[in-house]
Amino acid sequence: MPTAKANQWLQIINEQQQSQLSIAEYCRQHGLNPQPFYARKSALQFQGK
Repeated sequence: MPTAKANQWLQIINEQQQSQLSIAEYCRQHGLNPQPFYARKSALQFQGK
């Protein structure tokens, strides 16, 4: 069962994909650090989410 934090990251990643912005630009506009974004996206894809 995914944790609340994993669900939050899934939502952020889905919003980025729907925005059609690059990850770097999406993170810049939303005050996020791209490094954890890439790490979480990779980890969630590895888990098959």
